[in-house]
Amino acid sequence: MGLFMSDNQFYLYKYRAINDYTINSLINNELFFSDPNDFNDPFDSRCNAIYDGTDSEWNEWSRKYNIPSNELENFKNYWRHGNGGINSFNEEMHKDYKRKFRVLSLSEVYDDILMWSHYSDSHKGICLQFNTIKIGKTPCIKFDESYVDYPSAILPKGFLPTVSVKYQLEYPETHNRLRDPPEKLTKFFLTKHIDWKYEKERRIILFHKYIKSNPIKFNSEMLSGVIFGMNIEISNIRLIKSILDEYYYSKNIHVKLYRSIPRADIYGIDIYEIVNYEDFMFGMQS
Repeated sequence: MGLFMSDNQFYLYKYRAINDYTINSLINNELFFSDPNDFNDPFDSRCNAIYDGTDSEWNEWSRKYNIPSNELENFKNYWRHGNGGINSFNEEMHKDYKRKFRVLSLSEVYDDILMWSHYSDSHKGICLQFNTIKIGKTPCIKFDESYVDYPSAILPKGFLPTVSVKYQLEYPETHNRLRDPPEKLTKFFLTKHIDWKYEKERRIILFHKYIKSNPIKFNSEMLSGVIFGMNIEISNIRLIKSILDEYYYSKNIHVKLYRSIPRADIYGIDIYEIVNYEDFMFGMQS
C-alpha cells in the first residue's frame, strides 16, 4: 500500500540518489526512459525469439525489414542448421530487440530497505511519489504530449499506462519473429526473475520511435510527494526544498514531504509526513 492510499488513489514511486539527473528531473519535471541494454540485470528484458516459418514467410519478413537476398540465405542457415556464429548472432539479436524499446521503471512500494540501499545511495537519497490517474483499471501517468506520441484508441493524448511486472523462473513463451506481431515482444519487458519480486515494479514501455524527446516531461501535478532517506544530508534536504519552493509550491502544486526513520522492532523503516518543515529541520540539526 502507498502512503495514505485510498481505493480511489494509487501512487507509484521512483527511488533516486541525489545527483544532477535527479535535480534536473525535479526542476524540469521530466523522467528518463531507459534503454533496456543498460539495465543492471542482463536477464532483464531478454528476448527469447526464434525465426520459424515457410519460405514465403521468410521472404515477406525480408521485404518488411529490407534484408538483401544474400544476407537472407545466411540468416536462414543460422536458424535452420545452427551454423557457426549463431551464439554471437543471438546475443546481438537480443541487444537489437532491446534497442527498439524504452522503459520507465517505478515501484508500488516506498519503504523497501533494499531499494533504498540500491537505488537511493544507501538511504542518502530520496524517493519520489507520483499520483496516477486510473483509466479503466490501469494506473496512468500524464506526460507532455509534445514529447511522446503514444498511439491508443482508449487513452487520451499524453497518458501513458503503467503495467505490473511478472516474476517467475521461466522465460515467457518464445516469440516467433516471422509470425508474431512486434507488440507481443513487450511480454519480455514485463517479466523478471522471481528474485526481483520484492521490487513490485510497474513499467511504462514505449517503442523508441514513439518518443520525440527523452527525458519526457511529466505533468507537474503528478508529483505528489518526496520522501527523504534516513541518511540524507541536511544540505540536500535544503536543496530539494528550495527546488520545490521555486518550481512547484510557487505554482500552487502541493508536494508533500516525508521523512524515513529506522524501526526499533524489526529491520525496516517507518515513513512520516513532515507537517512543519521548520520544526523538522530544527530537530535534524539538534
